[in-house]
Amino acid sequence: MTKKLFFLLVTLCLLSTVRLSAQNCIEINSILVDACGFPEGENEMVRFTVGATPLPINLLTVTWPTTTLNFLGICQNANTAQKVADLNANIQSCGYILEPVGGTLPANSKVILVTSENMSTTFNSFANLTDTIYMIFQCAGNTQGHFRNYSATVTTPRILTLDFSPICSQTVSYYPNQLVNQFGQLDTAFQDGSSVSFDVSGNPTYYNNGCQAPIITLTANLQASDDTLCSGDAVTLTASNLNGNYSGYFWQGGNGSITSPNSLNTVYQSSSNYTGVDTIYFSMLGQCNDTISYPLYLNIQNGQAASISGPSTLCAGDTIVLTASSGSGYQWSNGATTQSIQVNQAGTYTVTVSGSCGSPTASVTVTSGSAPSVSVTPGPTVTICNGQSTTLTASGSTNYLWSTGETTAAITVSAAGVYTVVSSNNCGSDSASVTVTVTNVPTVNITASATSLCSGQTATLTASGASTYLWSNGQTTSTITVNAPGTYTVTGTGSCGTATATQTITAGTLPVAQISSPSTILCPGTSLTLSATGGDNYTWSNGTTGSQNTITQAGQYFVYASNVCGSDTADITINQSNIFANFVPDVTSGLAPLTVNFNNTSTAFTSGTWNFGDGSTSDVLNPQHTFNFGGNFTVWLTIADDNGCQDSVSANILVDDSQLFIPNAITPNNDGKNDVFTFNSTSIKSATVTIFNRWGNKVTSYTDWVRGWDGSNVIAGVYYYVIEIEQHNGEKKTLHGSLNVIK
Repeated sequence: MTKKLFFLLVTLCLLSTVRLSAQNCIEINSILVDACGFPEGENEMVRFTVGATPLPINLLTVTWPTTTLNFLGICQNANTAQKVADLNANIQSCGYILEPVGGTLPANSKVILVTSENMSTTFNSFANLTDTIYMIFQCAGNTQGHFRNYSATVTTPRILTLDFSPICSQTVSYYPNQLVNQFGQLDTAFQDGSSVSFDVSGNPTYYNNGCQAPIITLTANLQASDDTLCSGDAVTLTASNLNGNYSGYFWQGGNGSITSPNSLNTVYQSSSNYTGVDTIYFSMLGQCNDTISYPLYLNIQNGQAASISGPSTLCAGDTIVLTASSGSGYQWSNGATTQSIQVNQAGTYTVTVSGSCGSPTASVTVTSGSAPSVSVTPGPTVTICNGQSTTLTASGSTNYLWSTGETTAAITVSAAGVYTVVSSNNCGSDSASVTVTVTNVPTVNITASATSLCSGQTATLTASGASTYLWSNGQTTSTITVNAPGTYTVTGTGSCGTATATQTITAGTLPVAQISSPSTILCPGTSLTLSATGGDNYTWSNGTTGSQNTITQAGQYFVYASNVCGSDTADITINQSNIFANFVPDVTSGLAPLTVNFNNTSTAFTSGTWNFGDGSTSDVLNPQHTFNFGGNFTVWLTIADDNGCQDSVSANILVDDSQLFIPNAITPNNDGKNDVFTFNSTSIKSATVTIFNRWGNKVTSYTDWVRGWDGSNVIAGVYYYVIEIEQHNGEKKTLHGSLNVIK
């Protein structure tokens, strides 16, 4: 078996410690030749390591591979500080970027030289930086590329020199025709990210990590003692030349077992049940507690007995695929030499599998098959009584799935519904359904054409709800005819039991019409409701139908009452009450106090009540009443008769109060004459007086209009009053005027 050396360049973004030779104070580690971003000449980078001697950055001069470009010096200013801050803000790992303090790169520091202080911080990622580095920037001005990118025709080296004279300098070179693209190919496509790294002796290695800043990567050489083996065999795995700042490592993965996962040299025992490509991973623990894993591939061949996979049943008209276990050659009994064959006939098929692990043979028998044909008994409809159950049994196949979720051939059900069973095999499926109906004990009802029989009539009774019937008169039909009153019972029988129903037929009688009324006297302006009884249907002489008739006029009323056995008539006479209210006052107006004599001229009444509108009442037939204060009074007379009828009439009495005098001037000088603004009237029940000055400002307001206002709180002049009066009869009025206060 061949042995192969697996080399993996791991792009874990860690910066490892670089050991410098004693004679070197600077070591160039790598160049990002083809940078991402535009213009490219502002985004290229050189990574180097400072030795044991600190280096002042003002000593640095650079000779670029593009010799037409001058070195513009190192700039450290607010712009570069912001670039560093932006880069640090996007670092997702544990690294950090600094600018030199005091213009000096510390001893043993890791440094990245950027070709312009105008670099773009978004194109070449520092996100996975895990170490502390220093960054210095060439002053702005060069936008052309400082390095020669890939060219298949450029076979001469390109040279870079970093010179810190008089302390030290270093020169490295690379070949543009050896730069690789992102797929590791020598091609002009996908060249962004092409880079070259240098060992301590300046030997170049070409790689491409895409748009990734030139931060140091981990590397490891992985080797298997055999890359092709039989299943169940063992192989030795070796990891060597580990580079980078790592804290540990281990082996993992594969379908077999690893003897010593934490050793650089270990043994992998492959699985006896697995064939194909087996992937083993060597993992390293990074400085930020992250893990990077990279694969080692083993080709596991079949070392066990041959086998054939695929269906063993061939359905009518179908073709199936049979596949042999992995090997390097195949010989089937039908002459085929491929790993898989298609067959469309039943029979036994044999294959011999050849390989480095032997030539085992396997056979499989393919039988003819068909889709199941399922039926259910009993079915397709089943009727059971409420509370009972039935067993449904499926046949025609070997596996079943019911709509209830059960998977047995027989199920027991007690609820109504449609039950479906499905069976399937490699050749198809089939289903069958049964409808189960649940029947209750019958509910028997009787429908009667009439519930009352008049002389000589018959009624038809019809029973329903059962299958057979037995009546109490011995008849067994669902419908019977009866001609006599009585109680008739029927017993109905169904598949789930019996039930009875009863119908009573009464003897019909001729109607006897009657009319009732709360009164036979109709009061003026009222109505009466007449009520008829003795029949089933009623028609009144005024056209009203129904047992009640509301009337508003006196007269004779007839009602025609009927039922199935005949009809009858009744009548009632309603008389009109002649009550009439009227009175005559001997005087209707005058000065208070005013005495009025009232003459009651009403007719057809037995009692009466007077209301004089001033709070006084009387039940005297012809009263005399004195109105002591002014106002317009409505006098009501209400009369009644012995039948409960009432009538009312009213008249207005106007009483004038000539004593209401409102002065227009007062002289509050305590001489007893016109000292107070006051007024009075027998018609006044209450009053509110408000005094205003000439500017409309309120001076005073009071309700004791009799005591009045003496004007003591104002100076002489003309004032204005507003008087709001409520009279004894409820009327309200407002008076306005001027008042001259003389002092």
